[in-house]
Amino acid sequence: ALPIYTGSDLGSAAGTKAPPHRLKMKTYLFMYYLLQFCGHSWIFTNMIARCFSFGKDALSDAFYALGLVMRACQLLSALELIHIATGIEHSRFTPRLLQVTERLFILFVVISSQEEVQGKPVVCVLFFLWNSGRSEE
Repeated sequence: ALPIYTGSDLGSAAGTKAPPHRLKMKTYLFMYYLLQFCGHSWIFTNMIARCFSFGKDALSDAFYALGLVMRACQLLSALELIHIATGIEHSRFTPRLLQVTERLFILFVVISSQEEVQGKPVVCVLFFLWNSGRSEE
């Protein structure tokens, strides 16, 4: 007899398999988080290397050196809201909405749109804090 999928397990019992759509969603989430991990790790590693190589000069040009990748990673993080809304990911929507919109607002409205802010050391500190550890639930 074939095992019956109840919807609560993902193939943890011997001989059972997750349905194909569930496997695709898990694969998609894995690839999404792998891409986010690689992007944020690249930013973090480059920030550390730039600090060792350029010293205090690395603080003032962090946005110019790393801003494009940071903007791409933060834009991709908006997909997390869709993941929660569609049920692909189980997390609380409101805290994630606040986190994502706050980061997008700061990055695109405050930093990207004002050149005098882009060269400030606080941008480097902000990037460092955003990339030193993701606050997941």
